Amino acid sequence: MVRIDCLIFGYRKIKIPKDAVAKVTTRFLHMGVSVKISSDGEFTVRERDREKAHTALSGIEYTESECLGLLGAYKKIKNKPLVFSAVAVCMLFSSLSSCVVWDVRIDGNERITDAQIALELEGAGLSVGAPWWQLDRSKIEATLLRNSSEISWVNINRRGSVAYVSVAEKHTTDGDKSVVPSGYANVVARADCVIEEITVKRGVATVKQGDTVKKGDVLISGVLPAEAGGGFCYAEGCVIGRMSDTIGVTVERSYVKKSEKSKKIASVDLKIFNFSANIFKSYGNSDTECDIIKEIKTFSLFGKALLPLEISIDYATEYSKEACEYTDSEMVSVASARLTMLTDLALTHADLLKIRTSGHFTDTGYVMSNELVFTADVSSTLEFASE
Repeated sequence: MVRIDCLIFGYRKIKIPKDAVAKVTTRFLHMGVSVKISSDGEFTVRERDREKAHTALSGIEYTESECLGLLGAYKKIKNKPLVFSAVAVCMLFSSLSSCVVWDVRIDGNERITDAQIALELEGAGLSVGAPWWQLDRSKIEATLLRNSSEISWVNINRRGSVAYVSVAEKHTTDGDKSVVPSGYANVVARADCVIEEITVKRGVATVKQGDTVKKGDVLISGVLPAEAGGGFCYAEGCVIGRMSDTIGVTVERSYVKKSEKSKKIASVDLKIFNFSANIFKSYGNSDTECDIIKEIKTFSLFGKALLPLEISIDYATEYSKEACEYTDSEMVSVASARLTMLTDLALTHADLLKIRTSGHFTDTGYVMSNELVFTADVSSTLEFASE
C-alpha cells in the first residue's frame, strides 16, 4: 500500500540487488530519507527525495521507474494539449462551483416557513448563486436577528457549496401571551442618555421622552402604585436612548515592517466526513521567525453532499523585520481604516444619528477621532427582593 502523500505528491520505485538492500537502507537512514521497502528489494521513494536517493545509491546498480502518482499523471498529460485542457477545465469548473452558494438548507423552524426565512436571508445578502467570498456570515446573522421578530438565534455554516442555516424560534405559551418571569425587577439605564422612546410591557414608567437620565436610574419600576393594585412585578420593556461618544486612534510614524522570506508547507490534513488523517508533516526548526498560515479547501465529489472532502494546509511563512516610517498620506489612510473598524464595532447594536471626524498630526504620528451621536436600547434588568 502506497502512502497517500506519495500518491498526491509523486513517487518512484527503485529496484536494487537483494545483497545491497541492507547497505542502501543504512544510507537512507543516515540521510533521513523516508522509504518503503518490499520483500524483493524494491524501494518506494518520494519524488522530492529523489536526489537524496541517487546520492545514497552511489556505486550501486539500480533501475528507476518513471514518476508515479498524481504528479506523474500530470507530467504525462501536460504535453498533450487536448487532454490537459480537458482536465484543467474540469478542475477549474469544480473549483469555481464550490465558490458560490448552490443550495440553502434551513432547519430548526416550526412556525416560520422555509420560504419566509429564505426571503429574510435574501434580504440580508444570502441566496443561491451568491459568491462565498462576498458573504459575511456574522453580519448576515445579525441582520436576520434584527429584522425578524420571531427568531431568537441563528447560525450559518458552510459545507462545500451548501449553506446550512439553523434557527431557534421565540417560544410563547397560550397563543401570543408571553411567559411571565418569576421574581421582581426594575428596568434601569445602563448608560447616561436622553430618552427618545419608551415601551412598557410590564411595570410603571418613571421617565418620559426627552428626560435626561444617568446610568443606574430607574426607567420602568417594578413597584406598582396603589391605583394599580399595589405590590411588585417583574418590570419589562424597551427604552431607546440618545447618547454620544468619542472614538479615537493614534498611528505612530515609525513602525516595523514584516517581509515574507519564504513559504513552505508545514502539514497537510485530509478530512472525509468525520474521519481526519495527516498526510504530510515536515519537521525541523527555522533560524528566523515565522507565522503559521492555515488554508482550508472544501469540495464535494459526485454531486451535492456526496463524499465531502476538506483539505487543510498549514504553511510556515518565514519573515524578516525592517524599521520603516509612514508618509503623511499613509498615516491618514491607516488611521482612517482603523477608526472605521472601531466605529463599526461600537455601532453594532446602535443607530447612528450624527458623526464628526477630525484629525491632526503630532510630533510622532497622527491622531484621528470620531464624535458620534447615536440611539440604542439602554434598558437593563435589575432584580430585587420584596420586603
